[in-house]
Amino acid sequence: MVSVTNGVETFVIPEGAVIVYKNMGFRPVGLNKPNKVKKPVTVDNSGETADDFEELLQRPISQWNQEEIKEFAAAKGYDVSGAKSLKQARAIIKDALDLEAKVLAEE
Repeated sequence: MVSVTNGVETFVIPEGAVIVYKNMGFRPVGLNKPNKVKKPVTVDNSGETADDFEELLQRPISQWNQEEIKEFAAAKGYDVSGAKSLKQARAIIKDALDLEAKVLAEE
């Protein structure tokens, strides 16, 4: 978890969401290093790594099932807990991936 602020509001968010908040004018609080989103090494006790999602990312998000969405969101630190449907969860992930791709393209 990371604290971010825009100078007015401060939130504690998952590390994977830093890119999303950075694009909205927030910055990490109390970090001396430039902000780089870390890729998680493992998802759970099964030994699944973030690289295991390479095959999943080859498929359209609209074809991902509920379990794949949950695992991917947990691995990347995306908060889909507020989604009321799979469609909303997919939209959250798609937006986050689009923002991440945009930030990486700008670097």
